[in-house]
Amino acid sequence: NFAASLYYSEAGQWSESLVLLDQIPEHDRTTSIKELHARSIVYVKSDLATKLYADKAEAEGIQMLSSVEEDAKDNPELVAVVTSAWLKMNQHERSAALLERNIQLDPSFLQHYAGLLLQTGQDVKLQGLFDEVDAPNSKHAPVKDSLDNIRIALRVRQVETLRGSASIAHRQSI
Repeated sequence: NFAASLYYSEAGQWSESLVLLDQIPEHDRTTSIKELHARSIVYVKSDLATKLYADKAEAEGIQMLSSVEEDAKDNPELVAVVTSAWLKMNQHERSAALLERNIQLDPSFLQHYAGLLLQTGQDVKLQGLFDEVDAPNSKHAPVKDSLDNIRIALRVRQVETLRGSASIAHRQSI
């Protein structure tokens, strides 16, 4: 059962993997089996939570995803799964908070976090993040260059906002 459940997990078929793993008696589970079981639960519950939310059972979806958020900690793969589920449920603040708490786990989370701040219009917070990354001896120096496209997008948006403001002011003066 473990080999088949491992195959299903690699194929992204987490529900099938979990069904097979649940058939293995608790006392016969090795560390690897327990780890795959825990991963499978996070994937399955995250998927189910987004489906509940989409089916207008928002409270149940949020509660279910909240319950697996703790299980995802210390695992970049699972943090990404839960973060993605929060985004699918339009819970941008929860997604951002989870990324922010886990940036030290995986440097790529900083880029995802910055992108989320840009997407949700949190420009002041995003600029603060850039200032932190740009500081001498920043712990985020290795990923500084990966934020360049987000910096450019922020500047373009700021220029467009200024251009729009100038256009409105010009129209009002006529």
